Amino acid sequence: LFRSARGIPSLRTVTTSGGRVGTSLLDQLLTQLEPAGIGLWCMYGQTEASGRISALPPAELLDAPGSVGRAIPGTQITIGDPDESGTGTVVVHGPGNMLGYAFGAADLGTTSDPVVALDTGDLGRQDGQGRLWLTGRRQRLAKIYGERVSLDDIEEALREHGAVAAIALEDGVGEIGRAHV
Repeated sequence: LFRSARGIPSLRTVTTSGGRVGTSLLDQLLTQLEPAGIGLWCMYGQTEASGRISALPPAELLDAPGSVGRAIPGTQITIGDPDESGTGTVVVHGPGNMLGYAFGAADLGTTSDPVVALDTGDLGRQDGQGRLWLTGRRQRLAKIYGERVSLDDIEEALREHGAVAAIALEDGVGEIGRAHV
């Protein structure tokens, strides 16, 4: 990760974004950052919602490892269709939500009404303190080097070549697990 956090004396804060940081990576980061007095903010975001949806400050990291924090100011997070455990689809409300997708020049500037409720496609729950905990995706998709990849498409392509594969996300979210062929 960092060869030496102490080698960058002006570094005071490191942030993560996108999705949840896995436990082992979080432990590695904290092992290197905390002794150097560097704070780690765990965040969640999507381009469709101004890049940041929630943030967990460094002071809460040890109390809520794995959480991506509370909604940023002006944003509200709700859980759609929650099950008995309170887990459901993460829905984001707020002025940071984008205006929609532009598929060509004609689509630019055609609306001024922001998306009222952005269905992120992520699954999660909120605790009693309003912190968001991501638990998975509604669809079997993984982001690999910034590209969305369908795990079903990969399994089908392997099957077409005579291989049997099962691809799963490690801890249910964010990281590719081991493929068994």
